[in-house]
Amino acid sequence: MAKKQWEPGNAISKKIAGWTYYARLLEFPWVAFYHYRTKKLVEDLDEITKKEVLFTIAAHKSLVAKGEWTSIGHRPVEKGLRPPRAQAIWDDAEHCHIINDKGEMRESTPKECKGLEPAAVWEPNHIADRLKDTFVGRPNRWLVEALPEND
Repeated sequence: MAKKQWEPGNAISKKIAGWTYYARLLEFPWVAFYHYRTKKLVEDLDEITKKEVLFTIAAHKSLVAKGEWTSIGHRPVEKGLRPPRAQAIWDDAEHCHIINDKGEMRESTPKECKGLEPAAVWEPNHIADRLKDTFVGRPNRWLVEALPEND
């Protein structure tokens, strides 16, 4: 069986707990997940890509290589669809670093880091958990563990 390739622009989907979720591959390892889920598979890229992006994260290569998510079509990546310009790395509630889209890291204040996506590479099962949690409005274990304790 041929190894599946990461191709920026591919729209991908996965059935999780009775719902189909959708995303787009960006430059490896980035994936933009849409705020969209359906009971039946939708393959209309216009329908999918007009939805808001829920979050963009770095995903482990097994997301595509092992067929965790299935390609449902391709279109060139729009200019506005890109990796986050910055992510946060929290040491504790009072110390954090910001890593920019060029890979440069600097010390920062908690105020600057607040609201940024935590810097991490997400495994497919953790992505599935985050999607399920987001759509039912509960905190995601993996996201909470990456953030400092709230005092």
